[in-house]
Amino acid sequence: MHQEKAAIIKNKKITDQCWRLQLCSKNIARQAQPGQFLHVKISSNSQKPFLRRPFAVHSIEKKDEFSILYKIRGEATKLMRELKKGDKIDTIGPLGAGFQPSVNVQKYVLVAGGIGLAPLFFLTKELIDNKKEVVLIYGARTKNELLCTKELSKVKIKPLLATDDGSQGIKGNANNLLNNYLAKNKKEKIEVFAAGPRMMLKETARICKKAGVNLEVSMDEIMACGVGVCLGCAVKTKNGYKLACKDGPVFKAEDIIWE
Repeated sequence: MHQEKAAIIKNKKITDQCWRLQLCSKNIARQAQPGQFLHVKISSNSQKPFLRRPFAVHSIEKKDEFSILYKIRGEATKLMRELKKGDKIDTIGPLGAGFQPSVNVQKYVLVAGGIGLAPLFFLTKELIDNKKEVVLIYGARTKNELLCTKELSKVKIKPLLATDDGSQGIKGNANNLLNNYLAKNKKEKIEVFAAGPRMMLKETARICKKAGVNLEVSMDEIMACGVGVCLGCAVKTKNGYKLACKDGPVFKAEDIIWE
């Protein structure tokens, strides 16, 4: 874990509400693992906003460069839109427990909902670089909210797409595609990784349990400290409450008590 001022290389708008922030930090770029996150201080003004914000590591560009995706949701992310090349932001990371792919499976199926693509893009690229067979299932509300389609083509993967309005891919959601895919590939040894809204992950867990498939999920919880002190990001599990910032954000779905 490192705390440092990371220099901004590029801050690019990729959809109406989502941006991609590329940063320079040798320590973070060389040590981050898929599923880990950064805790970012948006402004040097200690009161605006007061708390840091967590962002999943989206990709490693070079040995000393990485990127995150962010969606405009509130005061902090609105301020992030104004960041420019050469600006520096205070970052702590990499933090948390990432994805842990098994070695004895035939295929890895990744299920992303909306900006949940951020940590799964990193995982996709790493698995492909290690010559693994990967299927990426990706869902969003409309085609205009599908992220990083050009980046995905560069890593030579063609995702299975779903949109709520049917504007691209099937009309439905990522779990519809997952359910159909697992039903058609019952004989393959598959492992699933998912990131997205909590209700989506709950349904992903139900589908995988029914199919007898192992699933790891990235829990997008509200965090204050990011290092396990404030206890604000508790996740209810079969072994008691665990902290998304320290024990997660990636958990085995079978361990979570979904409510």
